[in-house]
Amino acid sequence: MGDREFSTRLGWLEHRNRVLDAVTAIASLMAANHDIDMVLDRITSLTRDLTRSDLAYISLNDAKETFIQYSTGVRTREYQQIRMPLGTGVLGKAAVGHGTVQTSDYLIDPAIIHLEVIDEIVRREGVRAILGVPIMVHGTLHGALLIANRRPGNFSPTIVDTVSTIARHTAVALDQSRRFRRVSAALAGLRVSFDDSAERLQALQTVVDLDALLSESLAQRKGVEHFAQTAAKALGADLAILDAQGSVVARGTVHAMPDLPTFAADVGRQAYISGRPVIRNQLTAAAATSNSEHLGTVAVFEAVPDQLLPRVTRTAVFLGILLLFERTQRGEERQRDQALLDDLLQGRRLTSSGSQRLDSLLLGGPASVAVVQTDDATGTHLDRAMRDALTLSLREHGVSSHQILAVEHHDHLCILLPRVPSEAVLQSFIARSGSRTAQIQCALGGEVAHGGDFAPAHALALTAMAALQALGPSHRIYRADDLGSLGVILAAQRDDPHAYSPLTEIQALISYDSKHGTELTRTAWVYTEQRENIKATAQNLVVHENTVRQRLARIGDLLGSDWQETPRSLDIQLGLRIWSLKSRGPSVEHSKPTSWSRTL
Repeated sequence: MGDREFSTRLGWLEHRNRVLDAVTAIASLMAANHDIDMVLDRITSLTRDLTRSDLAYISLNDAKETFIQYSTGVRTREYQQIRMPLGTGVLGKAAVGHGTVQTSDYLIDPAIIHLEVIDEIVRREGVRAILGVPIMVHGTLHGALLIANRRPGNFSPTIVDTVSTIARHTAVALDQSRRFRRVSAALAGLRVSFDDSAERLQALQTVVDLDALLSESLAQRKGVEHFAQTAAKALGADLAILDAQGSVVARGTVHAMPDLPTFAADVGRQAYISGRPVIRNQLTAAAATSNSEHLGTVAVFEAVPDQLLPRVTRTAVFLGILLLFERTQRGEERQRDQALLDDLLQGRRLTSSGSQRLDSLLLGGPASVAVVQTDDATGTHLDRAMRDALTLSLREHGVSSHQILAVEHHDHLCILLPRVPSEAVLQSFIARSGSRTAQIQCALGGEVAHGGDFAPAHALALTAMAALQALGPSHRIYRADDLGSLGVILAAQRDDPHAYSPLTEIQALISYDSKHGTELTRTAWVYTEQRENIKATAQNLVVHENTVRQRLARIGDLLGSDWQETPRSLDIQLGLRIWSLKSRGPSVEHSKPTSWSRTL
């Protein structure tokens, strides 16, 4: 990666961090109070600061017109008070939900429907370039969020994405405020009249309380599980949060949690397609959406009465915001860890955020580097299923997800995790992931005590992976320090199948065993591992010493009398070690007893 590309990516990451902070600030303001004017004024200021634009403003729709209600950076009173028919100008086009609208030079843009009086106001303000994004949530259009510059030019994809992100949260703020005002007005009227609408009064108050609870849950940023528990308590019912594919992401429990019905995913899809809650067999589902995307589903384990369905719908709206927020956060973390990995491998000086991240990874002591590969022809991907398997394996061994780094790198996953439980965590991860992929392999490299250790530890892990692939079996873990020089030999074989293999030195033993059902190869291996000690070999194989002598004589006949003499003995020993790895043979110290009757 070149310095220029690195600098560009670093700038993008810093910008996305500022966007994330702005979104958090908006959520906190929404949770803290219901003063929509203060919230929207703050949103325009944040938008202008983040995009470094000359103006930022929010328009609201009213009948057939849209008008600027909140603004910052505007110089003329006429511009602040612009009212435009829907569909005209950038303001009017964005406010009818035609998607993102922008012009590089408003006054001379033939694609815009112009009004002379509006053009004159724009000319006096000095505005040239304008970008507008519709403000809508759950299918309801509220207006538009716009930025403008007093110089011509196109807005970059990063700026468009920033304004779109803030527009989604602006929509929630407006929707929440309108609900609050409507409910508050209704409550005031009900209290004055004090008729028999006590049940309606309670339902409306519950909506206000629900909004407050869910807004607070979003602001606390404790994840989907905390949100599910908060929503369950607010709704007074057990529920499950499903992803778009229908898999359970989190559960909220109030009573005894029943099993999720097999048709839950289908009900969630129906709710998404219909745009409203669907009830089937004591299960109520409401879909969380963003534009035309199905983000997830709230599945309540009750047939919710019609008058309470808006509460479930509202919960789904907040779930959608949370899932979008977490998606953005995961993207930021993935970019951060990818940048850290690249810096460590290239030996570059770490950024301050990279140094802090590495320090947190090594806080508990040295870490281990592992590489993981699957048989996927397109490479190894850290998809949701793989992430879930890794998360469960970490939790099983008491390791926090913040204590590991897991990044896609070329054709493999690179994982940095605490050294002590590393092998146990990876064994669990391989077992969980193995159920969904035909082949998955893992190799452990060296230890990392500081940043300079990472590149050589990663190189060792790649060598061990090459050796593992040369051996063939899947769903296994090999440590680089257990392979020794075999790792280099096997890696060379992986890269060139026609390269010399020490296995050829013992092929006569392997063929003889296969034909006659004997264990000469195993006997030769144990004998060399036991430093040519006949007594120790007999004990390990659980046979008589004379049996070992008979087998050694037959081995000499097959391999030649010089099989124990240097330099040939070294090649034979390497061949025997490779055979033991290929055959998944247990270690010498833990060998299983063999039959006393099988002597040759």
